[in-house]
Amino acid sequence: MRIEATIRYTKIRQIATNDAFCSEVFLIDEPQLGNAMVAKEVEKPHFRLPTSDFFNEARIMFSSACPNVVPIQYACETEDRICLVMPYYRNGSLADRIKVDPISPREAVRVGIGILSGLASIHDKGLIHFDVKPSNVLFSDTDEPMVADFGQARRVDANGTSAVPPVYMFGEAPEFATMKIGTVLSDLYHVGLLLYRAINGDRFYVGQIPRNESEIARLTAAGKLPDRSAFMPHVPKRMRTIIRRALAVDPARRYQSAPEFSSELAKTVVDLDWVTTSQPDGTTTWKATRPDRTDLVVELVQRGSFCDVCVWTDNNGSKRAKDPSSFKRNGISRPEAEAHLKRVFENL
Repeated sequence: MRIEATIRYTKIRQIATNDAFCSEVFLIDEPQLGNAMVAKEVEKPHFRLPTSDFFNEARIMFSSACPNVVPIQYACETEDRICLVMPYYRNGSLADRIKVDPISPREAVRVGIGILSGLASIHDKGLIHFDVKPSNVLFSDTDEPMVADFGQARRVDANGTSAVPPVYMFGEAPEFATMKIGTVLSDLYHVGLLLYRAINGDRFYVGQIPRNESEIARLTAAGKLPDRSAFMPHVPKRMRTIIRRALAVDPARRYQSAPEFSSELAKTVVDLDWVTTSQPDGTTTWKATRPDRTDLVVELVQRGSFCDVCVWTDNNGSKRAKDPSSFKRNGISRPEAEAHLKRVFENL
């Protein structure tokens, strides 16, 4: 017996759009479930698929249900659109959190483990996400990282591969340019890139991207974008090693599964969890809270073409310079300041 039902919701405001894929995302008032939710609307002509395949994204989300995957509430259609309704998460996305400053190393470990938990569930279903990036990681009401947006997800064939769908230009894995196919290891590369961006801050990464699209593809395929030798000075050595392995150009040299990658992250011990704050005047401050001890603060001050570096302890607002002869430098060049900061963080 076929039943056709009427579903109504009211659009409150648009919160995202993707012109390339003819989709829009709205915050909605959903009276059937009695809550604010999110509706993703995709124009049917975009699909170029049989009608039976219009709900592929909804089916993938439903089958991949786990605590680190955004759940789907329901899917429906109008004459010209497919509509997917999901929870609204007020804590925003990872892209929001790293737009200016990075998240702390300990938070990067937590977020990475959560994302990899979601991907493990997706991969177990024989799927590749193909679009893991900061804007597709949302935070639940309990601040749990959740993988979102399955519009580019594909099922693997008997060889564990899939043709590459249209993807985000700045997130292409190196093998996309050479082999035109992807595997679950492509998703793990994307997690490595996401962690690189998260632990350094997006401005650090975006500053490396050339304007020419062909140059982006060339540098990515050569393993030079992002620059694996360049990290913010506070990033722990172990995190650098983990991220570099995830970003290996040769998929065989990456972590071979989401659980393996997650296990390596879980072994990371962050002694000083530096929180980074940058100011419009070029000043950057790193602060690490130490239980039962005074906080540590490192500051880089830009003064024209010269820099000052200082380190102090902070006890409830009472500041005291820490070993000025070793850590303090005034009037040095930017390259000298960056080299000195590297030594500072290695010795704190």
